[in-house]
Amino acid sequence: MNLNLSRSITKIRPPCPKLRPPHFLSPSSWSICSKIVYENQAHTLREVSSVHKRTRNKNKIGQTFCATLKDESVPEPKEDNNKVTAQSDIWRKWDVFRRFCRLHSVTGTINKPHYVLVSGEYSMGQGKAITAAIGIMGLGTAIMFGSPPLLYGAIIHFLVGTAYSVELPYLRWKTNPFLAALSIGLHTFYFQLPVFSHIQKYVLGRPLVHPKSFYFVLIFFSLFATVLGVFKDIPDVAGDEAFGNQTYSVRHGKKKVFVICISVLLINYGFAVVSGAVLSSLLLSKLVTVVGHCTLASLLWRRAKSLDLDDDSAVESLYMFLWKLFTAEYALIQFIR
Repeated sequence: MNLNLSRSITKIRPPCPKLRPPHFLSPSSWSICSKIVYENQAHTLREVSSVHKRTRNKNKIGQTFCATLKDESVPEPKEDNNKVTAQSDIWRKWDVFRRFCRLHSVTGTINKPHYVLVSGEYSMGQGKAITAAIGIMGLGTAIMFGSPPLLYGAIIHFLVGTAYSVELPYLRWKTNPFLAALSIGLHTFYFQLPVFSHIQKYVLGRPLVHPKSFYFVLIFFSLFATVLGVFKDIPDVAGDEAFGNQTYSVRHGKKKVFVICISVLLINYGFAVVSGAVLSSLLLSKLVTVVGHCTLASLLWRRAKSLDLDDDSAVESLYMFLWKLFTAEYALIQFIR
């Protein structure tokens, strides 16, 4: 720029007010930025606000940017898409309730700070109130149906769940590896058996007869549930050691318990393939059960062989995947007849 023209501009331009440096810039950084702006007339100073990712308590942090180069891109203000509405608040509360009610994710103080009770999304009082309300509604529903098998299943389920978790003498079975695996392994006898008997006799009005496929269901789900009861402790070794819980994973190590669990599940799927081929009368049923169980077994093997046992989040992810396989079996057993 011509020197005389620059001087004339300087005379005409009103003096800029002295600006205070923002809190996030050091005095030296602010000095450099100001010098560049006032010495180069073609450069500009613009301030924009950018909303950071919403944190758990929904605080929004404003951040200021200083652009001093001609070709520098300056971020534009972003619209706030995280505004709390009545609908979003309902969905958030439903998500918290859903995560609290999952069988596998109620507590985990040491290595699961994201769980509902540990994170503070629910207080302990709220958790107890929800648990008591669901237990009462479950027993009340069984009584209303007037079905002894359903009532028997609800009562046994309630008692086993209480013995598994409540801190009373001779209870809190979760701290004992054998009783923990047993209480979950017996899931079939206080869930599938009562429900099957209820539907067979009190819904369909048929005589109570247990076909061969029913015994396959008892064996398969009992083994699978037992593995779930043992496997769940693999990512919880740090917490169990801190609380003195001598689980199988603490006693024998993660790797040994992991290998045993995966081996039992693969054997279980082999048993399912043979049972589907033998017990199913229709060719289509044989094909679906054999191919379906082989597919699930291959998915399990693929996930298991690439697992890093030192990564607790990856182990927990596989544990959640086992629950998906457990649920998928309810679709395949329909073809074993």
